[in-house]
Amino acid sequence: MAEWRELLAVNPRDATLGVLLAVGVGSLRREQKLEQKELSARARVTRTILSHVETNQGNPTLATIKKIAIALETTEMGLLRHGQIFLGQHWKGAKK
Repeated sequence: MAEWRELLAVNPRDATLGVLLAVGVGSLRREQKLEQKELSARARVTRTILSHVETNQGNPTLATIKKIAIALETTEMGLLRHGQIFLGQHWKGAKK
């Protein structure tokens, strides 16, 4: 997917682990008011890798996911849970 916001069009019930991870990382980073450059430095991953994770491109290693989780002060499961909750709250197809 080209942009992180496009992920919000995914029905939370149909979200893959990649989508949940992307939404979890992107939303937590924004909540913590971090730029990608800052988070990538904290996590010791390249900004390109972080961008790919946030847009559900490529296949990050478990080690990369763990580094990002630690940098965001959560766990790998915490990233997925946050993505699921955030997607459920902000899904564009949700009826208001």
